[in-house]
Amino acid sequence: MVHHARPDETPGRPLPFLPGDRVLRAAILSVGAAVAAVAVLGLYLTGGLAAASPEPRPPGTELRNVLYRITPHEAGPASDDVEGAVVRVLADVELHGSDLPVPVFDIGSTMDVRLLPGDHRVKHPDLTLTRHPEGATTRLQPHMPEEALLSWPLPEGVSPDEVDTVRITVHQTEKLTTTGGAGFFWTSVAGSTVGTVDLPLGEG
Repeated sequence: MVHHARPDETPGRPLPFLPGDRVLRAAILSVGAAVAAVAVLGLYLTGGLAAASPEPRPPGTELRNVLYRITPHEAGPASDDVEGAVVRVLADVELHGSDLPVPVFDIGSTMDVRLLPGDHRVKHPDLTLTRHPEGATTRLQPHMPEEALLSWPLPEGVSPDEVDTVRITVHQTEKLTTTGGAGFFWTSVAGSTVGTVDLPLGEG
């Protein structure tokens, strides 16, 4: 007996929800792929595909990217003759990803530092080497482990009594060439976090 295939078993038959014309099917599939790509792009731009922030680690945890490593140990309030009230962080730091000195500004720009509670962001720390406490250091020398104090001015309207934690997040870095190619600088890579450390604010 000859078995006659049912229409839905016929080889090469298009899926029942797509038209039979090949050109029209290809057009529909192309539109569908484009819509999916736009949806993925929308998720990316709104942060829907961003990597989840890592859980904060305790003091003494090393945070390392391709440029430097930093191990924050403790934080406390202090007073600065120029900046006024500041928070200071004692940390071990080493520049390992460059054979040339790197500005402290570049290093600070690859950190996200928040004062909690209140989520107050502070930027661009001053860095003082404990072996040379007389003045701030503007550049880190390569391949030289250092103990350092990093300090950030308190935001306007925020007192030390309102801060109980300093949260330091380090991002991955990349080296970019300046306009004209005369120099370079280091900056953070968007969406890339290597780690976070929470430091309870001591008494200074």
